[in-house]
Amino acid sequence: MTASTRSSGLNKIERLVLDKLLVGEHPALATLRHQVARCLVSKREFSGKGFFTEFQLPAGETAVPTSRSRIRFGDVVAELHGVEGGAGFVLFVDDGYLVTLEGYVFVGAWPDEPEVESLRYDPNPRDLSGLE
Repeated sequence: MTASTRSSGLNKIERLVLDKLLVGEHPALATLRHQVARCLVSKREFSGKGFFTEFQLPAGETAVPTSRSRIRFGDVVAELHGVEGGAGFVLFVDDGYLVTLEGYVFVGAWPDEPEVESLRYDPNPRDLSGLE
């Protein structure tokens, strides 16, 4: 994996995916939306099949109200221009705080400049029980 230079802002695909992932009235989603609005991107790594974007939150940020120490949440899939089979995403939350967003293609290589054609939930309707 290679790391990119430090960046403080979300790129287009990160913003689109996080916006879609965090839609809803669940208290955990509301807290994560607040965290995303205040986070910095501390590192991006590209694996050839996808990416890992790591986040840094300011001190004193409110934790997600959950009984779980680790949440792995990823019910958004994307159709990407020129990518057969699409892409999936997983949001990593540890001890109530946003840690990492992973994106990966199902077939082939992650494109240099991914272009989102559509985003959808899988499964639909959404199952948010993993956020409890």
